[in-house]
Amino acid sequence: VGSSAAPSHTSRVRRYAFVVAKRWALRAASRVASSDGKANSIIAEMAPKNEDAEAAAVAMAESFEPPEPEKQVVSAKPVAMAESFVPPEPEKREVAPAKQEDSLAKPAATGLMSVKIVRNRGMNIGLNLDGLDGATAFVDDILPGCVEEWNNSHDAKERLRIHDRIVAVNGISGDTDKILAELKSSHAWTLVILRSVEVTVPIDCERFPSLGVDLKYSPNGNTLLIASLGDGPIGEYNSHAPEAMKIKTHDRIVAINGTRGSAKELLKCASNAGYLELTILHYDP
Repeated sequence: VGSSAAPSHTSRVRRYAFVVAKRWALRAASRVASSDGKANSIIAEMAPKNEDAEAAAVAMAESFEPPEPEKQVVSAKPVAMAESFVPPEPEKREVAPAKQEDSLAKPAATGLMSVKIVRNRGMNIGLNLDGLDGATAFVDDILPGCVEEWNNSHDAKERLRIHDRIVAVNGISGDTDKILAELKSSHAWTLVILRSVEVTVPIDCERFPSLGVDLKYSPNGNTLLIASLGDGPIGEYNSHAPEAMKIKTHDRIVAINGTRGSAKELLKCASNAGYLELTILHYDP
């Protein structure tokens, strides 16, 4: 099948003009009465020549400018609003900070306390006690026995601890021997104990020949009991120390210059030293 070139714009316009002119003439003729025999002359007068019609149609077609398509104006406000829109911040919920006292371990209670212990008569008591002060029983150590078993099954506040001073047992107090006798004979104890607080104090011994204190110790113990105080570096320290930090009778030295150990080891650390840092177990009812 052969192909022919598409008709030119001019030829299409001319055909369109001819058709328009012909229709125009036919419409004009249809409005005129045919009874007077003048239809043909009227048609001839009203209808323009083919050449003129074509030229007019071409001129109209060439000068015709199609209307521009209607422009749809889109407001830029939504875009501006979208660009300037700032999402609201999420609601902040304030969480109350945990109290410091809840997050930190509380120090062990000190001073006078009451502890109740029921022991098994078939077991050893399991306490290493000394009566160096003559009025209380000092807990040097806790050994396997009924006291250790009791401690393991009860809360910390109900336990007996190393370095506690037993002041009374079942209402008996003031005499170490009587306290020890009651501990041995009874299977249920209501103990009144005095719990210590540790304080560390500096002692300058350079100008003094001795500490100026009377010390006692138990062969199996790990503390030095301050039985009495006299003139010396400890007395000088007490003269300017606050009341809560003063060294007192029945306090116990538990470390010297950071060293802990048996009573004999502590004494060795204190000999021929110009400066001492004493860690004291202080008992304040």
